[in-house]
Amino acid sequence: MRLPFVLVDLSLSRAVFLFVSLFCWLIMAGTVTAATDKTPFRVGDPIAAIAAEIEANGYGFKVAPNWVTRLPEAERSKLLSRRRPLLSRYRTGSAADTGPLVVRREDDLPGSFDWRNYNGHSYIGPVRNQGGCGACYAFGACAAAEGTYNVALGRYDGDSLDLSEAFLAFCLDQYYSGYDGCDGSDYDYEELDALVERGVCRESAYPYTPVDNGCVPGSESAPRVTFAGWYRVPCGGIAAIKSAIMTYGVVDAAVEVNDAFEAYSSGVFADGNSSPSCNDSPCYYTETNHCVALVGWDDNGGDGYWILRNSWGTDWGENGYMRISYNAAHVSCEVCYLVYDIPEPGRISGTKWNDYDADGVQDAGEPGLSHWKIFIDENGNYAWDAGETYAITDQNGHYTLNNLAVGTYVVAEEMQAGWTQTYPGSAAASSSSGHSVAQSTRLDELSDSEREDLRYMVFDSPPTPPPGYSRNLVRQFPRSAVQLNEVPTSRWTYGCSATAAGMLFGYYDRNGYPDMYTGPANGGLAPLTDLGQGADPSAPISGSCSLIATMNGFDGRTTAGHVDDYWVSYNSAGPDPWEGGTEHVRGACTADYMGTNQWKWDANGDGVKDYNKDGATTYFYYGSGARLNDPIPSASRGLPQIALCHGLKLFAESRGYAVLENYNQVIDSQATNSGSGFSFADFKDEIDNGHPVLVHVTGHTMLGVGYDDATQTIYIHDTWDNNQHSMTWGGDYSGRTQKAVTVIHLEPSSQVTPTGIHTVVLAAGASVSGKDFGNNGPSESDVVRRDLPSPVDYQTIQAAYDEAYDDESILVQIGNYTENLLFAEDKTNITLDGGYNADFSTRTGVSRIIGSLKISKGCLNVNGLVIQ
Repeated sequence: MRLPFVLVDLSLSRAVFLFVSLFCWLIMAGTVTAATDKTPFRVGDPIAAIAAEIEANGYGFKVAPNWVTRLPEAERSKLLSRRRPLLSRYRTGSAADTGPLVVRREDDLPGSFDWRNYNGHSYIGPVRNQGGCGACYAFGACAAAEGTYNVALGRYDGDSLDLSEAFLAFCLDQYYSGYDGCDGSDYDYEELDALVERGVCRESAYPYTPVDNGCVPGSESAPRVTFAGWYRVPCGGIAAIKSAIMTYGVVDAAVEVNDAFEAYSSGVFADGNSSPSCNDSPCYYTETNHCVALVGWDDNGGDGYWILRNSWGTDWGENGYMRISYNAAHVSCEVCYLVYDIPEPGRISGTKWNDYDADGVQDAGEPGLSHWKIFIDENGNYAWDAGETYAITDQNGHYTLNNLAVGTYVVAEEMQAGWTQTYPGSAAASSSSGHSVAQSTRLDELSDSEREDLRYMVFDSPPTPPPGYSRNLVRQFPRSAVQLNEVPTSRWTYGCSATAAGMLFGYYDRNGYPDMYTGPANGGLAPLTDLGQGADPSAPISGSCSLIATMNGFDGRTTAGHVDDYWVSYNSAGPDPWEGGTEHVRGACTADYMGTNQWKWDANGDGVKDYNKDGATTYFYYGSGARLNDPIPSASRGLPQIALCHGLKLFAESRGYAVLENYNQVIDSQATNSGSGFSFADFKDEIDNGHPVLVHVTGHTMLGVGYDDATQTIYIHDTWDNNQHSMTWGGDYSGRTQKAVTVIHLEPSSQVTPTGIHTVVLAAGASVSGKDFGNNGPSESDVVRRDLPSPVDYQTIQAAYDEAYDDESILVQIGNYTENLLFAEDKTNITLDGGYNADFSTRTGVSRIIGSLKISKGCLNVNGLVIQ
């Protein structure tokens, strides 16, 4: 600033006058300089005051009242619930992982881009409204996920993906500490972790309402979309954000909302920031309070803006969108993008046949059945519903379900009247008497050689991980990973083995075997976290249930439970509290049946109870590697005669289910006989057939829920937290060597499964065959065939019909499908309506005729014919 020239030969009064004048001029000059800055918006200003501030600052947007501005302040604050984490857990530091993003030069980027109108199509669905629930993070994440998926697969307009914000917010929040239902999220973006690690179902499986109703039944068994990874865009990187949008699709972002933002109605929102102000440490912890998505941009002649998609409905802003300056409201500081790898499609195939002798095996001469519907039961009601993927069996009874993504599928058949399923129904698996058919082994009846081969282990791991060892926490699964859905995760509850067993039975409770858990918590459905109440009787985990261990006064129980009768403290050597008193009635928890914490074992036979301390469960196996089927301990070891494996069987039976097989087996690398033992291939087979496996390492039990064939990695639910972990098959876990497994197979449940099903765990690009269905129908001895040329028409059928002998069968092929027409002595006329018209040229409807059609000889009037 240049000062005015001042004479020094002045009188005192004139000098004072000039000094004062100069001071005032300087003040005015400062005022003029400050006027070039923008006046910030003030908290609590009414709409009129905000409009005046916008005009004074020369901004180009407008404000107006809307449903958000009309909310009371306490309700408005619920919408702005994004926060800094108390303790950063992931992606900390001054720089974040930017992943595979290639940042384009500004010259290579178009001046405008919008996924709402790309080549005439919209790659993002309609704007949603989060309502009064602080789940903006779920809407920002799902918008980015939908856009990413649609761009990757070329889906647009009415075919765009619609994901369930409710599932992400109200189901998966139990696995993460960084977000919580309607209570918002933190800067670590664990909602994006959830999209990568666990996936999210479609909106149709769990429609959104602005109320946290927990995880509604059926939603977790619905197919999910899972993403390969998520990454942060460099803070404030305009070209980088544009590159991410163009390359991958819609991106997740966050903003610092103020009163002007809430009242926005149109124009380009601005707050005076012409450059990024991402000055926190790390920079992506710059203060924000609301999650949004960015679908495009416009450089706007040098006054560029993002096209921001909000989650406040179409009555807010420009039909739910906002044009926001590139650096306003910290919008460029915390942008993230998702990556969706297009998986190689998988397929499931099999055969449907007429099982004449009802033995569950397709014998020579038993024909395939065409035109039967085989479907993927997405909602678990064992009936085909509109929208569920299906295939129709061909003339040989073959079907193929194509273009399937990675996931767990329930394959069922649509039953037809007059037929009885023989495979894979219970008749093929057991006597269907309701009694277990699993082979048992009484340890006090072993031969000398078997007794010599017998070994035992005690699993007595502590409630928390041992210090000094690391565990492999899984945050991102490779494309080749296969894992079961709906397997609970539970923290250690009075023992690791009973806790792992609780997770196993919790999985079955959610997958066709109800009432494994019968307590009042979670509406009678086993919750997905913390099936047991924890390790401290004085402070049980809130919201848990008593599937693992019971306690008086907890979960509706009014009598002594397992904890009351057996628990003193971890590793206590006894005696149990009940000794000398009356023991509670067994029957409510896994620990009861498995002998967990029960001070009774004389494992070394010296007459002293010294092994099953508090927190421990005993396990018997053959060292050679042979299976030890349902081992029942010797009475001399202690009463009652229960231990880990046999306890699983007793628990399942107590819930009314029959056990087909249960056994203990040492793994292949630990077996004394080369080539024996439970192998990685065996583990894969169990998971592929929908059976979690108890995995035992030295002193500790976990639940195996998946695998990666490429690296011989197994995925496990530990009992020390609610996270996913992994280990190499036959390796170490937290310093403990893998030793053995326990497997249990249950008879298909007649309570909820009117027909048998196949559970198929499908890896990327996998082709799973042999998922067959057998039904008992007409006997082959009643059929004499006459083949007709293909394709047949009305006249051919009529002529063959007129010439047919009594009890003769005509093999009729219409299109690609073959069925039988049977004739009897009766001479009545018959007309078949529906399907096709008389010359088979126009389809007008469907007459469904199941299996072989028995009609009478005479005149056959064919108005249309589809035989199914």
